[in-house]
Amino acid sequence: MPTCSRTGAAPCAAPRASAPCAKASRPCCTSRYWRRAEPTRRLPPFALLAAFALASGALAAERVELRGDCPRDAGDTCFGDLGALDHWLWQQRKPSAAAPVRVEVGPGAFRGRIDCRGQGHVTFHGQGRAQSQLVGTVDEFPFATIRADGCVALRFEHLSVLAPHSHTGRGKAVRWRRGGDSRWSDVALEAEYIAWYDSGCAPGNGLAPLGDHRFEHVSIRAGALGYFSDCGHGRLADSEIVVAASATSVLPTLARDLPRVVAGVKVSHRSHVELRDCRVSVDSSAAARASQTVGLVAGAGGNEHPLGAGLLEMHGGLLRVLGSALAPVYGARADRFGQRDAPPARVRVLGATLELQRGDGVAERSAGDGVVEWRAGVSP
Repeated sequence: MPTCSRTGAAPCAAPRASAPCAKASRPCCTSRYWRRAEPTRRLPPFALLAAFALASGALAAERVELRGDCPRDAGDTCFGDLGALDHWLWQQRKPSAAAPVRVEVGPGAFRGRIDCRGQGHVTFHGQGRAQSQLVGTVDEFPFATIRADGCVALRFEHLSVLAPHSHTGRGKAVRWRRGGDSRWSDVALEAEYIAWYDSGCAPGNGLAPLGDHRFEHVSIRAGALGYFSDCGHGRLADSEIVVAASATSVLPTLARDLPRVVAGVKVSHRSHVELRDCRVSVDSSAAARASQTVGLVAGAGGNEHPLGAGLLEMHGGLLRVLGSALAPVYGARADRFGQRDAPPARVRVLGATLELQRGDGVAERSAGDGVVEWRAGVSP
């Protein structure tokens, strides 16, 4: 680090001088004495501009509000519903890494949808799951409240995302396509069909996950399937996935041999999902037409590509699967579904507590021709 040629003190590199620099005489903190001490350490103009921008807060996120009582003169600083906010974000403001946006979500239920396509850099910060709710009301494909296609740096904190009630019965809280990244903290995702749905990436054997999604202290609740992933790397910590099918729930077909399935987590193709200290509970006892009930599923082909595979890991936590006597009940299954050229689907359960229950008392821990691994004890 360059020093003052008179006192040896550090030069003033920011508007607020450090203690040693503040004690130096005024000339010792000028660029004249800095250059004399070490002329080769002079900062280039662009670095000085960047330092000034950071110090002045010029790169801080612009704050806007989502609330039910916006003042008339609020302009583009306050929005009363998701539709107006969505239009402003992606059509007008267009956030970037250098100019992000922070949305302060107030108390209430805010209706509409968020439709991000190839953009991002927005944080949605609520006042709590019960207080701040994003409610989907657009009943058109893909029937989701949050729609993201290759978006980056999306953050959701302290709020709930509720899926639309679709005439198809296939409402989703989040529908994510292709790559990008997202972070979810203290959030509830709730849907009548599938809460988290991630698909749409290019097919191919041996490809790495596309997309990175992290969840901490998140509650995922659905009527058919909690977490569906074909593409991304999903990491869930200290969270819960609760699936409770009703007599009217629409149930997904995961493959030709897996129609009308009730499941907690499903991965395939490029997806890698890790659950750490999570609770997964699946209950199909009230479902009218379920063909089987499974806690963890790997390998079933997705809607937009033919290849199986996928890796699903559960480290610690609780896996609870309940079903009626009318259909099989499995803790986990991994399948190739006849696709011998695809890598094997894998499920690894390390140190988790397993509870299985079927109406007639007969339930199985594993199924399928993929790889299912169970280990007791503390996971690494």
